Amino acid sequence: MRPHRITKPSTTTALCTLVCAVTVLVGVLVVTSGGRGAPGPQASAALASDSRASGLRASAVSARNVSFYYNGTVPLAGSDPSALKEHLGSPGVVVTTPTDDEVGTVDAIHRIGAKAYRYVQFYWAPVDREYHGIDLSEHPEWAFCRTGSTPSHGRTDGAGADWLLLDLNERALLAQIDTLLAGYEAAGWDGVFIDRGEAATQYAADSAGRPVWHRSSTCTEDPAVAGARFADAHVGMLARAHANGLEAMMNTGKSPFDEVAPLRPDPAKAACRARDWERCTFLSDAWRHLDLVVNETAGRPTDLLWDRTFHGNKRSERHRRYGGRTIGLITTASLGGVENQTRRNVYYQWSRIKLFDLPVAVNTGDDRCAQSTEPVCNRYGTYPELVDTVLGEPLSAAPESTRCRRKDEVHCVWMRRYTGGTSVLNVDSRRRDDVTVRLGTSGCRHVYDVWSGQPLAGNRCVTKVRVDLHPWSGRPLRLSRHPW
Repeated sequence: MRPHRITKPSTTTALCTLVCAVTVLVGVLVVTSGGRGAPGPQASAALASDSRASGLRASAVSARNVSFYYNGTVPLAGSDPSALKEHLGSPGVVVTTPTDDEVGTVDAIHRIGAKAYRYVQFYWAPVDREYHGIDLSEHPEWAFCRTGSTPSHGRTDGAGADWLLLDLNERALLAQIDTLLAGYEAAGWDGVFIDRGEAATQYAADSAGRPVWHRSSTCTEDPAVAGARFADAHVGMLARAHANGLEAMMNTGKSPFDEVAPLRPDPAKAACRARDWERCTFLSDAWRHLDLVVNETAGRPTDLLWDRTFHGNKRSERHRRYGGRTIGLITTASLGGVENQTRRNVYYQWSRIKLFDLPVAVNTGDDRCAQSTEPVCNRYGTYPELVDTVLGEPLSAAPESTRCRRKDEVHCVWMRRYTGGTSVLNVDSRRRDDVTVRLGTSGCRHVYDVWSGQPLAGNRCVTKVRVDLHPWSGRPLRLSRHPW
């Protein structure tokens, strides 16, 4: 159907022209691209300290994993903690969508020992109803305009409703967002998960495919920052979470330290607008406002993009200032489609990500997308046994490989040893039998195979075990000082 158009009130006859980029920038990241061993993004200037910047790493995530739970088979509010743990495990953070009983939802999450993060999305909104506290039918002036006074159409949803891109440089809209966030904090939420972060900061476009991420709205009535571009305004909005007492998580689509196009290309630079990533410069301002970022391509099927994800995940773990603040989220897209939403593929991808000390989440619910009207859905199971696989501190500085094909650095058996377990991965189309896994711990341990749900080595205390590995398979192993 034709895009739905709304003409803004006549008070918006004065158009906002591009005057300047957002000035609240503290440092620039410069990236060079390349293959194995290529240098990653390095901050050219240190950011001002932020008291929240490392708090979540120590208090909520560290070695713990994360659960996203949207339309699940178990209502959160009022659920018995033991029943809820059967579905979610014991994560460090639970991210969920709004409910009729938000206080009850938060309480249920807290009772399983997790932080409660509320899903929010301030990228676009429907024209015919309120959405997450934004009502464009009452406030059409909150929409972004690419040209003139015609709001930019973003999409038409499965129910036939048109959605418009939001103008986060509109002062009144930011005031409404402040009100919403303050209400979430009052209800007990610990943080917010801000969706569509990569789109907003790297490639946002209208439904006709015309880019807007680098443009300023032409119909802002009361700009918060003169001439702020779409991406800059989104980053400015991120600061509202901390200002209202909430932690902040944002999805980045890929590693924020991706060797090709990391977090936050500068929309003011022609090379970035042309997607010439070798000449593009990358801004570091978003990190000031974010406690966590979500990487939806931390794992991939088989050996797809091995070098790129390997080095992106390594930097996510070890970056000097921002290491340990990336969550790997396994989705239908990262698995390669609904037909690949299988336990074996999930375990492979989970083990691939866990070659690095990163928290991992699997899917966003467990109703198998029964009522979904969206083209892509991720609610195909929550894997609580993987959520509960806490590996502890790394015993080695990097993943190790063995049993490689001749003159091949990728198609190997890969391992990463931790104080509480080992991630074992067969990156090959060939079966690998009788693989020796040395635990690397000081003294023996009892070993539990998460895949089979059984202890290994007769549940004896050992310093090594042997495993058989199917092609493209992952085997998370847990360690204990006591028999399982």
